[in-house]
Amino acid sequence: MALNNKYQSYGLHEIKVGLMLFWGLWFLFAFITNSFDMLSAHNALPTDWRFRSGNLALMISIVNVYRFSAVFASLIFFSGLIIEYAITVLFLIAAVKFWTKRRAWKWVNTAFGISIAFWASFVLFDELFIAYNFEGTHITLLISEILVLMTIHLLPTTDH
Repeated sequence: MALNNKYQSYGLHEIKVGLMLFWGLWFLFAFITNSFDMLSAHNALPTDWRFRSGNLALMISIVNVYRFSAVFASLIFFSGLIIEYAITVLFLIAAVKFWTKRRAWKWVNTAFGISIAFWASFVLFDELFIAYNFEGTHITLLISEILVLMTIHLLPTTDH
């Protein structure tokens, strides 16, 4: 990609790291609020605990379309927690590796690949369980991550 002047790529490396940190923190917050939601559902938190997602109750209501049990929803929800944690770690490692310019691409592509697959599975889940109210949000997150991955790959990284 040709640059019009020597300052055009200034700061792009840091912006790319910031984008990876953003997604890492986003998944960390999702992991924390969903974890508190799971703990709250099992009465491990005070009843007035507010810092939780409410996603488990949504999941239970969504799978109930086919009369699947709350246990089934909880297992899927717990699987999502594990994946959210893994994605968080992958994005934070990717950001550090990219910042230090040490073999970052496998971490970057893995973090985005798994998180993109995560959102794609949500879109399929929405369609399968007729949860159309949530599909737009999941498609937006899916497209956002694809665009950020393309941005990281296509913009130059050399600062002048």
